[in-house]
Amino acid sequence: MALEWLFRGKTFAEVLEEREERLRAAVGRLSPEQLEEPGLAARLAEEHAARVPELREGRAAVVEHGETEVEARDPLQLTGRQRVFRTVIAVPYDGDGGLFRVQPSVFPSVSPRAEVLAGELRLACVREDDEAEGLRREYRETLRAIREQLARLSEQASRFHRGLEGAAARYIEARRRELGSAAGAAAALGLDLRPPERAEALGAAAPPEVPGEDREYEEALRMARNMARVMELDPAAFAQMSEEELRSHFLVQLNGRFGGQATGETFNFRGKTDILVRSGGRNVLIGECKFWSGESELMAAVDQLLSYLSWRDTRAALILFGKQESLSLVLDRIELSVPGHPRFVRDLGKADETTFRYAFAHPQDEAREVLLTVLVFDLPGVERGRSGPRPVTRERRTGTLLGLLAEREWMTYEEAARELQVSRGYLRDLVSRAAKRGLVRKRRVGKEARVGLKPPKKVCAE
Repeated sequence: MALEWLFRGKTFAEVLEEREERLRAAVGRLSPEQLEEPGLAARLAEEHAARVPELREGRAAVVEHGETEVEARDPLQLTGRQRVFRTVIAVPYDGDGGLFRVQPSVFPSVSPRAEVLAGELRLACVREDDEAEGLRREYRETLRAIREQLARLSEQASRFHRGLEGAAARYIEARRRELGSAAGAAAALGLDLRPPERAEALGAAAPPEVPGEDREYEEALRMARNMARVMELDPAAFAQMSEEELRSHFLVQLNGRFGGQATGETFNFRGKTDILVRSGGRNVLIGECKFWSGESELMAAVDQLLSYLSWRDTRAALILFGKQESLSLVLDRIELSVPGHPRFVRDLGKADETTFRYAFAHPQDEAREVLLTVLVFDLPGVERGRSGPRPVTRERRTGTLLGLLAEREWMTYEEAARELQVSRGYLRDLVSRAAKRGLVRKRRVGKEARVGLKPPKKVCAE
């Protein structure tokens, strides 16, 4: 499972501001005829609404239950393996799953952890015992924490939605005035208005510039797919290669088709892109190759790719290789997370089961769109299926008790056990050992036991 902290991303206020800005940009692209569509403001408000997830707890089900081993940690940084009971519960939901990753107006004191899939939230309860009542209590407490944050998001979303249709109507009226001013300026010339028509160029002048002509863009994507599928058929030959080494294989194929006009690590606009394909003096495709390593890295890769696009560049591709996770899980996580990007406009559908197409607002011009194709390929390596512990990530490094307490003054035992993914019994033992060494202190507030970091001077005094 790929558990993550919920409600810890960008603030919901920022997400709502971005949605209204996308609505404004969408209205700015409408023609005079489209502006007269009945119910236009209501339709646009509906399309840009924030659909806060709604849990379907009545359809929840246990999808995994049994004994397993987890990595045990203590404040002394000693590691080992511990036998525990793990129960995974799937809770279906309706709405936008990307909103599980945004922060409500009040930052949660306790952030639950879960795996966010398309239409389903998976909760993992890890305990030293298999006692049913304790498991039920932990499940209910986690659900309560999630419901509490969703309620805060819903309250913010309701306020936003109450004014969204009015905002759409204002943008529509402003667009009408803008188009009316343009028509008035033309009328002042004493000339009739007619729709623009394409005229044949005289002499040997270059044809009108068409950013990223689709025919050549699609050809470049087709060749990239073919090369990647060769890699999938013989993964052992490519499994240990770096991103740069994999990129060189794509460039060889692309250069065969585009006459040496495909280059790597080439400067374009504001940085060096992995793959740049040119034809006829213009950029056909700007691409990046990445190993899949999670949603945050995916969003960073999209940001990086968009930063390479000048105003004339409107065709981009992100090539992702899955090496450690199930490819089906990677595809679910991509489909769920990309719509949460601030420049996302709409989903253009799948070209095939591992190729996603999206429209993004151009970073240099909100009224202009970028076609971004995400191609995903399976490249299993030696990391998949290994029996040892996974590499320690940044969040897992802060998973030790001392690391958590360095960020907070006090934590309840319940909070600490949940964030460390250990049972209350194991946590009590861990705290007792740390307290004997003068590393932490304990106190009780009412019936609630808490643990905090020992002041540094006391640790040194020992």
